Amino acid sequence: RYLRCITNIENEKLTKFLKSCLIIALLVISICLWYAAVLPSGHFLEVTFLDVGLGDSVFVRFPDGKNILIDGGPTTPEYDTGERVLAPFLRHHGIRKIDTVILTHPHNDHGGGLAFILENFQVGKIIGLYHRDIPISIYRKLRSIADKKNIIYQMGNIGSLPLSKPLIESTEGEIEILNPGD
Repeated sequence: RYLRCITNIENEKLTKFLKSCLIIALLVISICLWYAAVLPSGHFLEVTFLDVGLGDSVFVRFPDGKNILIDGGPTTPEYDTGERVLAPFLRHHGIRKIDTVILTHPHNDHGGGLAFILENFQVGKIIGLYHRDIPISIYRKLRSIADKKNIIYQMGNIGSLPLSKPLIESTEGEIEILNPGD
């Protein structure tokens, strides 16, 4: 009976010890996760897929602070995705300049929201606009804005688009363009 009592006391101590260890381990993990979550921007590659309804829009921020906006979703006379979705997202994240805008193809569901962005944000260059006329209204509008604001634009060619700094010091950083639009 005495031996059973000692065993119970030792089991209780062991259980308390294991619970304490578990609580400490969870606390350390929690602190590490929160620390990683609140690190200043610019340390990691960030990719954000924006909900623009029918169409696409992706914002990419690189570790060196450079950024790319890929497509801009649609626009209609009643709803401009650039004004209602993209601009609030960019402003909320303190983004005033977009280094590169990529237009995957010149249809409204991918380029419609970009008109508002080109008019209201500083844009370094646009990839996906040609130096020839294409009879698509959103394409003509984007090209007109680019010309008016002296934004550099070029066709998207198959191949690599180098980044300003490598993502990992021992490797080259780049984006691969697999299929340009015609």
